[in-house]
Amino acid sequence: MYRCVVLGLVACGFMSVAVAVAQPSADLLDTLSRQLAAGDHAAALVTAREAVGEHPELSGLWYNLAGLEAQVGDLGQAVAAFERAVLLGFDDFRHADQDADLGRLREQPRYRQLRDAWADGLATRARQRTLELDDGQWSPWMTLADRQGHAAADLRLRPTADSLHLELRLDAHDLPPAPPWHPAGGGVLACVLVADDPETGDGRQAVDFGFGWQDGLPAGAIRLGSRWQRLAELNPKMRLEHDSQWLALSASIPWEACGGLHPLVDDDLAFNVAYVRHPEPDAGTAALIADPGLGRTDRAWRRGVPLKVRWRPTQPTVEARVADAVLGGAPVSLRVRALLPPDRGDGDVHVVLQDRLGNAVLDTTVGLVSAAEVRGAELALPPVALAGSARLGVSLGAGRARGLSTWETTLAVVPDGWRRATEARIAAAPAAEQASLRYREDAVLAALAARRPRDTAAALATTLDELEVLLSRVDATGTALPAGGPFLAVAPAEGADEPLVCSLALPPGWRRGQPDPLLLLLARAPGAEDRAVTLAHRLLAESSGDRPPAALLVAVPHLPPDHDPELARRRARRLLGWLRTFLGCGEVRVAGVDLLGATALELAAEPAVDLAGVLVISGVNFAPYPEDDGDHLAARVAAIPSELPVGWIWFPDEVKPGDQAAALRRALQADGRVLAPRRAVHGGLGFDQAWSRAVLWAAGLAQP
Repeated sequence: MYRCVVLGLVACGFMSVAVAVAQPSADLLDTLSRQLAAGDHAAALVTAREAVGEHPELSGLWYNLAGLEAQVGDLGQAVAAFERAVLLGFDDFRHADQDADLGRLREQPRYRQLRDAWADGLATRARQRTLELDDGQWSPWMTLADRQGHAAADLRLRPTADSLHLELRLDAHDLPPAPPWHPAGGGVLACVLVADDPETGDGRQAVDFGFGWQDGLPAGAIRLGSRWQRLAELNPKMRLEHDSQWLALSASIPWEACGGLHPLVDDDLAFNVAYVRHPEPDAGTAALIADPGLGRTDRAWRRGVPLKVRWRPTQPTVEARVADAVLGGAPVSLRVRALLPPDRGDGDVHVVLQDRLGNAVLDTTVGLVSAAEVRGAELALPPVALAGSARLGVSLGAGRARGLSTWETTLAVVPDGWRRATEARIAAAPAAEQASLRYREDAVLAALAARRPRDTAAALATTLDELEVLLSRVDATGTALPAGGPFLAVAPAEGADEPLVCSLALPPGWRRGQPDPLLLLLARAPGAEDRAVTLAHRLLAESSGDRPPAALLVAVPHLPPDHDPELARRRARRLLGWLRTFLGCGEVRVAGVDLLGATALELAAEPAVDLAGVLVISGVNFAPYPEDDGDHLAARVAAIPSELPVGWIWFPDEVKPGDQAAALRRALQADGRVLAPRRAVHGGLGFDQAWSRAVLWAAGLAQP
């Protein structure tokens, strides 16, 4: 049985959806859903009017009625219904501002009046709940109340320079059924937020942490995008108190895990904690401040109450924050704040800024007066001329003691005129390589367009560095392609088709036009393609012993997670033709994993493709064809040239009913074809072992 409480740290936002304290009749809801899905808004309006008559206490129904009245009913009634929804608790104006169904309603003065009152009230309520905490001291117990004002849990907090410690006291008989990372989960969610919206204090940056009781042990997790990642470092402690009436949960969240935020240097930090007693959205939720988006990945914002810490220096600590993690042509502000215990004397901070080649752009020391208090400095970082990553380091010292505490971060440097200069450098590269370079340039531009100043810049800086290295290679050698090793290649778009991205492993000493054999490895593993080519490169080196590594080119295309057989075959054929031209390679072998094994067979059946060998590696759910009788499957492989070597490796422990692998092998052998290799491998199919067997097969180093 799962039991849980959850905690999360975030950086700004809020959500939509009104609270439901009861459910209207299922028939009414089903009817309303069908009418809306069919676009019959006139009939839906009648149903919605009936629904609010049956359940006038539900703000969500009034909100839906307002949208229908605005579209096909009376505008005055739309305003009245919307106002009723607000009075009953609807407060998701971020959603309402973008909801096309409200249409003309948003043009009414009353809508603006209600929205302004909501924003003022939300900001006021947040300020009234400001958390003023003392460094190293537990706060008084605070009550988490639901929307009806009912107490659900008690909370207290203790900040330190390293972490935020919390303790929750819950009714042991009212625990949620699952941890938050379970699909039906509820729990406690804590949020650390940065206020992006000056009207409401809402924000959009978020880091969520979950705490629960799973598999009989306390467990902690962090949310990465739309999924949870369990982390042993976050595992909480739980104990029963007062004759098992209360469950106490205590946990610690390192500030460094909070998106780089720290209350010492981020004055606008805000925080929220919610306890979700039931898995249904918004049901039984209690929080420091109500937030329809708290803990939900389908909402981009969060609410919080201001968090202020009164620091009492007990250990040297330095934190810093740049106004923008991307450096351009103008100076950028750097804020530095430090803590020194009274017995340390006065202190200073040493600031070093280095470009991606390690050249010092800034190297300065700033004195701090009166060490027993929080002291800070504001610096202007100078422009950096060299595009790519930059490293910023701050070190705290006192007297002869240096490096008492350090802070570092990665910045991205995009100088003035970078895009214009980059376009010119790409245009000077070989035509066949320009799509690969523009792919990286587009990734940089997309990241710049989507980011906010407080966002970390490490991923952007890495992409910038890669592009700059490739362009420098073009400047020096006339080509971006390395003389061996991994490379991300992009086939340009053709007509309505998208560009095709492919990770390559190039043999040592490689040069374009050498007749080295090519393995096209078809494996649908989003995000793992680079690992595949790195593995191939290492495997070839290790398998060669004292001999030079086998000269094998390996190409792993980046394929979408869905499987459209015709689209997969068309992409594979197009990519194969482009790779032959792009690399000037020799003979080609194709290996396909699972359903893409059928794509490899289909490709081999096209005479113009001219392959040197095909390998199918099948495991779970190998049933690529809608018809599975023997005659039909024989027809699917009949066009494969009889002289073409075909191999098959399968994993019998994973074969499910309806699997077509055995029937297809029989069809291939019916023509007298000898499958080599033809091997069953017991155990589970893993991508790494599939890739390894395919590489060894293509290189002719061993029988896989």
